[in-house]
Amino acid sequence: MMLSNSSASFAVQSEEILFVVSCTKMKIWNEDVCAPEYVEAFKAYRGGDFREWLKEPVAKKSRWLVLSAKYGFIEPNHPIADYDVTFSLPETGPISDETLINQVRYQSRWKDKKPLKSFDKIVVRGSQTYLQKVKTAFSCTQASIVSWSDYTTGSKEWVQTTGASQQIDRSDARPSVSALRQFVDMLSNVVDVQFSEDSDLPRLPIDPRDGSQFRRTAHYMLLVASIDQRRLVNAAENARRLMVFYQQELGDQLFSEQREDIFAALFSRYKSSRPLGTNSNEIPRILSSVNKFVATRAEGDLHRWGKQFHDPSTIANVMSAQIYYMGRASSSARKKMWMFMRWMVRPYPDLHIWANLSPKDLFVPVDYNVANVVSSLGLLPKERLTKLDWSDVVTVTDYARLLFHEDPARVDYPFFLLGRKDPRAKDAALRSGLDRYF
Repeated sequence: MMLSNSSASFAVQSEEILFVVSCTKMKIWNEDVCAPEYVEAFKAYRGGDFREWLKEPVAKKSRWLVLSAKYGFIEPNHPIADYDVTFSLPETGPISDETLINQVRYQSRWKDKKPLKSFDKIVVRGSQTYLQKVKTAFSCTQASIVSWSDYTTGSKEWVQTTGASQQIDRSDARPSVSALRQFVDMLSNVVDVQFSEDSDLPRLPIDPRDGSQFRRTAHYMLLVASIDQRRLVNAAENARRLMVFYQQELGDQLFSEQREDIFAALFSRYKSSRPLGTNSNEIPRILSSVNKFVATRAEGDLHRWGKQFHDPSTIANVMSAQIYYMGRASSSARKKMWMFMRWMVRPYPDLHIWANLSPKDLFVPVDYNVANVVSSLGLLPKERLTKLDWSDVVTVTDYARLLFHEDPARVDYPFFLLGRKDPRAKDAALRSGLDRYF
């Protein structure tokens, strides 16, 4: 992508309009540990919405800045280093409102030294938090501040900047935010099949909501999550059935057994009329790998080990790197890993075992069922369904944060149910007006 600092490259219509795009938690260093220490901002930020912004015609024709919680207003070509600072957590040391105001009041950007305070309109592409920060920063000017969604709805500037001959009717492109929230809310108390009390499924060997059993529960649910993948068990219910079988055969040895051949011998005796996945032969090695991780890295107590962290991504990265088949490559979607984190971090109907972690920091576990729903909503192209990777997870999660900023993974199980055509989800889709998208 070519980014120019020359004032001659900007469309005349956009001269008095400044676009401000929010920074993203996802950065190039999350994807590439070998990335340089400093990278230009437009290459460094890897969040889904940021990448979508770079595709917008207006991004190539107009003046725009990134609002960074660490640096403030920076040009796209400004080099940045990795950081973990957010406006929502004061203890991370975000840039102050006073500094942002002073940047607007006294500073200029671009080669032609255009003052930030000289713009008539500021268009903000980001969450309400960023919109409010921009309003505060530009309170020393007469500029009008509008959100990206307001700007792209009936805006003459939008038509002229994009070169469109007439405003595009986007009303049917995606469902409304309110309809999606309504749909998710209708299913927000449905308990995951892995720890529901469904009478058609075998009874669990643990009580996952009993605090006195959290050490045992954390370990057991990691074993379940490690094999809950279509290519391994075909259907989520099969993961539950198989793990109950293993526990019945091994008893408490299930949590200490590290020999792959023991798991393999028992696996050969497992009989079910329900077919497993095409890669089910990997299951013994996976379970052995989980127990080795818990015994060594977690020193036998996964619950206690997880309590020392403050960021789910740190745990996910460590586990994915050390447990077989959990998404060792940083580009992997890591569906099983983030499903496990959802169970452990979110409140009811999930288990909320690691209360030291915040649901707002979770990523949405993206499997085929979730991705199929997201694609039908116009957020992912259909061709992505067969080759999901981390960029798709970021895209889905960024959108989920627009719906539920404090709890993006809340969308996961409702979308999963709809992707499976569960009757409860189909009814909720009908009642919320989403049925026409499927």
